[in-house]
Amino acid sequence: MGSVIQFPKCGTKYNPANGKYWDVYCRELEVKQIEKIVHYVSGYKLQSLRRHNRRVEYVDARQLFVLLCVRHTTFSYPTMGKILARDHTSIMHLEKRKKSTQLKAMLRESKNIIKYLY
Repeated sequence: MGSVIQFPKCGTKYNPANGKYWDVYCRELEVKQIEKIVHYVSGYKLQSLRRHNRRVEYVDARQLFVLLCVRHTTFSYPTMGKILARDHTSIMHLEKRKKSTQLKAMLRESKNIIKYLY
């Protein structure tokens, strides 16, 4: 079977013999780090993203937050919904929403920032 490794960031266990979820455990970020990345890239803090504003700039920043959380954390949709003061179905819609050109630019910039964190 092999030994089990305990990851200090997330507290989850990984069995090297399985190897199935290695990317998930190696790529974990904390919410504070994702919040800082979104603030740096979009200019909006988490507090302003929690408001019920439908302007495109806010929606793109929320979508960036959700995409980073889906990719780099193990949060469920209800957990992300609580963070953004939304329902879990709104989070699911944000994940599947078509990416605008502004969001694509923000994603490229955030990927460059995340490379430096690892």
